[in-house]
Amino acid sequence: MSRRHPRRATPVGKLTPSPSQGESAGLAKAQSLLSSGQLAQAEALLLFELRDPVARPEANYLLAVAAVLSNRGDAAVAYAQAAIDATPLVQRYWFALGRALKANAQVTEAMQAYRRAIELDPRYAEAHVSLGIALRQAGEHDDAIRCYQRAIEINPHFGVAHANLAIAIEARAEADANTPGGETPGTELIEATAHAVQLDPGNALLQRNHGTLLFRAGKRSEACDAFNRALGLAPADVESCLRLGMCLRLLGQF
Repeated sequence: MSRRHPRRATPVGKLTPSPSQGESAGLAKAQSLLSSGQLAQAEALLLFELRDPVARPEANYLLAVAAVLSNRGDAAVAYAQAAIDATPLVQRYWFALGRALKANAQVTEAMQAYRRAIELDPRYAEAHVSLGIALRQAGEHDDAIRCYQRAIEINPHFGVAHANLAIAIEARAEADANTPGGETPGTELIEATAHAVQLDPGNALLQRNHGTLLFRAGKRSEACDAFNRALGLAPADVESCLRLGMCLRLLGQF
């Protein structure tokens, strides 16, 4: 049996929004500082902006972003909640709360926040992906796959959604493989990973995931090609090496 390593969720895009019309110069400057990784300078400016009642909700939101980026989960949750308390119908505030709760290991609460962001904006692709990541980590592979597929419907070129879809598909395939009567991956799922590979051909994990699905669908020659591509990108990938060896053995070439 091959040794499995825990998968890391593919990060979802930046939390910071585009500058809005009429946004104060201080908020715009803080946003620029956040985007360039100057967290301490951004936070100092945002704490000053909290004195302005009009700017306060956005300042709290951006402070939540900064706290997430600096791994301060409790502070991130408090800032995001303050933004929501002031302006509860802004979807990105709920998304930031979800990210903050997730960073604080409050996964169930994070899912609730992502779902609220989606209620406010059903086409919020990043929220669908973040909800999918939380669901997959909770073992809810089917629901996670639906979240990624919805994000792809909204934005067909959203590479993060395709990458996470491939990871979720493999996780479900592995779970099915350990269940009597587990289903063989369908054409639609294989095509989804193939599209993810096309969008990010230099991603060794995607190549390996695609090969795994092809192998489980009985397409062993194509699976060998995918594992070879994965090893070309990551020669030390033990999982791809083991799976390639299994393919070759079954094809009588090993």
